[in-house]
Amino acid sequence: MFAGISRKRRILYIYLFFATTFGLITLYLLFFNVGLALKNPVSKEGTFSIDLTNTSTHKITDIKVYYIKDQNRHLIFNIDELMPNEAVTIPLKREYSENGKIRLIAEAPYHKTVVKELSLGQIRPSNVQLEISAPRAFFVNLTSEISLNACNISDELADVIIVLEAPKALISAEKEMAKFKLLPKECKKVSFTVKPSAAGDTTIYFNLVANNIAEKYPLHIVIYEAE
Repeated sequence: MFAGISRKRRILYIYLFFATTFGLITLYLLFFNVGLALKNPVSKEGTFSIDLTNTSTHKITDIKVYYIKDQNRHLIFNIDELMPNEAVTIPLKREYSENGKIRLIAEAPYHKTVVKELSLGQIRPSNVQLEISAPRAFFVNLTSEISLNACNISDELADVIIVLEAPKALISAEKEMAKFKLLPKECKKVSFTVKPSAAGDTTIYFNLVANNIAEKYPLHIVIYEAE
């Protein structure tokens, strides 16, 4: 009889040990496993963005970002996975704000929820500025050059990528991407040669990425039939 009781107690102790261990691991994963960061808020001509970064050494999946307004959560971003040290830029809108602040929440299964509150006046400007020079008119089947002047206004080296985004049915380009580095306070001119294939008007975009800060510069163009 006593042997039976002793055996039951051993089984109970083993069960309690594994249950406690599992509970502690779950508690750690839910509340102490930090792997997400919201940082580098940027403001440019009335638009805002912030970087979501995986600061851990493992892949994080099923990530969701919300903003809080009127005591409700509103989903603004969903990504299937982020690899270690990978970052994505999340565009923000002024209407996300409440009392001059944007409150964000980033969460993923088995990771600590990240809360970030931004004051619109504290969001820093981009460190690379882009100026666009283009012809007043474009003509079908004639090439035109669009000139861009990129300036690094910061005190740090900037890795710059500029990607042309244009409707393929209307615009073809000799190149669609420029990639270069800018020293502190340095400016560099790059050009894109485009050739319209049909008359009309459209908007093309130059997508600028500098040190993981993404911005979109629109250019509205009017295309005429060549005489």
